[in-house]
Amino acid sequence: MKNTLLVLSIFMMVFTALSFEKVQTINIESANFSNKDQLRINFRYQNYKISTNHAVEINEIIDLCESCFAVITYLDGNTKVLSSYDLSKLNNHNPLLLLADKEVSSLGDTLVIGEDELLKIEDNQLLETELNSVLDVTYQLNTQNLNKATISKYFKPSSIIFPFDLKTDRWISDIKSITIYKN
Repeated sequence: MKNTLLVLSIFMMVFTALSFEKVQTINIESANFSNKDQLRINFRYQNYKISTNHAVEINEIIDLCESCFAVITYLDGNTKVLSSYDLSKLNNHNPLLLLADKEVSSLGDTLVIGEDELLKIEDNQLLETELNSVLDVTYQLNTQNLNKATISKYFKPSSIIFPFDLKTDRWISDIKSITIYKN
């Protein structure tokens, strides 16, 4: 009985010491990334183009600290935890991409600016959106055994891709929200 109480009291002390503070929650379905640097990415695998997606680097949308971690909630309610090591640009020099479903640019390949607009070139939101949409990138994937089922599972909106990973075990699809905690 004493041992059970001792174990229970130790468990309670450890549990209460592990309190986490919620820093930020991003609901992916309603998030607006228009003010972030967005990319249009052509993904290639074994010299074949497999997908073209609009994406934003995850570090553009989350506030990350050294002791932070992310809880990813799927559409079905399940969760996955990513450490600050997975998310940090300092540790992970390769981009971590959140695929989006919204077009970055709506004007095509030409933007015409009249004299009146030139006077208002600073803080011109339309111009900012269009200039950010110019970023067109191609990634050659190093992932092994990428088949049609994997492509259809991950290369769609609300997915997180680690484009230079050799395996897809860190890739996440069908994301509902991202919550950042710090301890």
